[in-house]
Amino acid sequence: MLIMENQKVRKTFQNHSSGQPLSVLVTANLMLAVLLLISGPLLYQIKPTFLFLLLVPLLLMVFISALLHYQLKSGFTILSNAFSNLWGSHENVITTRLASEFYRALEEILNISQYLEEKRNFAHDLAHSIFTPRDINPTDKLGQALKTMGEQLALRVEEDHRKNWVAEGLASFSNIFRGADQHDIQVFSDLVVSHMAKYIQANQVALYLEEEQEGRPILQMKACFAYDRKKFMHQVIEAGEGLVGQAYLEKLPIYLKEIPQDYYKITSGLGEALPANLYIIPLIFNDKIKGILEIASFHIFEDFELNFINQLGEDIAALIDSRQVQQTTQKLLEASIHQKQELEANEEELRQSMEEMQATREEMERLQIEEKEAQERMLEQLRLQNKMMEEVMDEVDGKIYIKDHQGRFYLFNKTVIDDYSVSRDYLKGKDDYHFFDYQTAKGYWEEELRIIASKKTFRKLEKVTVNQKEKYWLMVKRPIHLPEYNTYGLLGIQREVTDLLKSSPEYIEILKKKYPNLIVQLDMGELLETKEAEV
Repeated sequence: MLIMENQKVRKTFQNHSSGQPLSVLVTANLMLAVLLLISGPLLYQIKPTFLFLLLVPLLLMVFISALLHYQLKSGFTILSNAFSNLWGSHENVITTRLASEFYRALEEILNISQYLEEKRNFAHDLAHSIFTPRDINPTDKLGQALKTMGEQLALRVEEDHRKNWVAEGLASFSNIFRGADQHDIQVFSDLVVSHMAKYIQANQVALYLEEEQEGRPILQMKACFAYDRKKFMHQVIEAGEGLVGQAYLEKLPIYLKEIPQDYYKITSGLGEALPANLYIIPLIFNDKIKGILEIASFHIFEDFELNFINQLGEDIAALIDSRQVQQTTQKLLEASIHQKQELEANEEELRQSMEEMQATREEMERLQIEEKEAQERMLEQLRLQNKMMEEVMDEVDGKIYIKDHQGRFYLFNKTVIDDYSVSRDYLKGKDDYHFFDYQTAKGYWEEELRIIASKKTFRKLEKVTVNQKEKYWLMVKRPIHLPEYNTYGLLGIQREVTDLLKSSPEYIEILKKKYPNLIVQLDMGELLETKEAEV
């Protein structure tokens, strides 16, 4: 509108300025001066003073007009040059030469008003974030400055838009995170995946969480959202398997572009995906991987979108860790409550059991006392029986002894004591290894073990050397039950026949007839006949 008005004014100035004097004011003053010179003598004759009064102001007016003309001409010239320098050329200046510097100055003012109107519109567009491309003369300093400012503002607006996009995205996910405590991990995974797919305009998003199977880590798909709908998929990926397993092992993001259509079916967990861009990010919290986020899209992600996804991945990992801790704590709490309830339910039973146990303990103590008293009575009775048996055995001619299951002397008569030349207390509990050499004692012990195991009676005539004295004994050995040990020991009866053999050599034949299976061992260790005797 202002430009059209300027054009109308220019035409008016051009119509009125053609052939006009350079300055109307100066011309009028010159005409007055000529008139004064012509009429001056006449006025002088009439009244000299009056002529002086007219001449002085007139000369002063001529001088002022000339001075004003010079100053205006210089000022208009400077102003015109400055305006022309502002927009860089004279292309917008009307080429018609105006007769008056005054009209020329007005022309320049109209040009600059049009120029400023254009720049005002440019600035108005920039103020309202309208960044329409404009062709600006390279010499137009103000226009170039506004263009540069517009480009900077466009970059700033785009940067602000990205920051707002990230902030709004984080805020929207924060609402989901705040409500995570109200959902289990499955519902939370579905909410995160579906919202992410919509917000970043991804075609497919899948979330894998780390689990343990047979002692090894695996990645279990918890949620999948593809093509604006939830996918019900069950997929398990081993560590190192495909892209997801590789990202799990390396703990580093994977970003692939221009992927072949069948590549997803081979290495990606998304299976049916066809997009050309795939971004896989491990969810790490405190240097421990919690899962994998897999995103497929047709459009290439910009850096600020990748940074947003990375930042969101950290938040998701932290929340997953928190949910896992909460679930573990909840399980422990439930177990504790259940255990407490069980303890409270069993408290009365425990109290009754304690009372019963106390009564049982008292009864056991009573029985133990009675049993101990009975054992003491039995031991005393056994001691008396053993003593009486020893007294009886002392009256028997020959050696009589009883050995326990370990070959130790248990009961024996005085003849045995005298034969070994030791005291009764010393002999009790001793075995043959205390009185014979190793091989001899071992032979006796092995023989006694065979007798106890066979539960048969053995008779034997043999020579025995004790304390460097050679004696011949007719021995009878048989197993005997020992109530004190509740096992079998050995009963041995030995009668010395040394004198009888010396006085009656046929005594051996008499014994052999009486005991056909008698084992006979004569002097110097010569074995005449060995037969096991069974009675």
